Amino acid sequence: MNVRAESADRNKISHQMAEIIRKEFDTALSLEGVAKRLHYNSNYLSGMFNKEMNMTFSEYLAECRLSAARLWLLETALPVKDIARRLQYNNPQNFIRSFRRAQGMTPGEYRMRYGYMTREEISHESNAIPSDACMGGRSR
Repeated sequence: MNVRAESADRNKISHQMAEIIRKEFDTALSLEGVAKRLHYNSNYLSGMFNKEMNMTFSEYLAECRLSAARLWLLETALPVKDIARRLQYNNPQNFIRSFRRAQGMTPGEYRMRYGYMTREEISHESNAIPSDACMGGRSR
């Protein structure tokens, strides 16, 4: 296989991984589980994903979950603990800490600051939700 074909294969596989993450971010996803589904070694996929996407599998998954959290905080009245549970956090405090680290405020502060918004308003409010690849994921 030539270099160009190998690069195309790596790109295709990385995008398959990203698609799985975007569709299943609210499940107990792991690199090992995705590697098994795609019939590849997890170490190989880890390096390839990092090279193609410029972030690790875990970072991409965390960003997808964070995007969903921001969306649910603005579009729903779900309690923070329910959002945390849906995003696979066993402890809501861990979710709150992760959210604060990423956003500079707690989920409750975020919801109070930006209030309820429609998807159209969210897409126009650059500070509320930065655009990213994970916005295409499913929400309930």
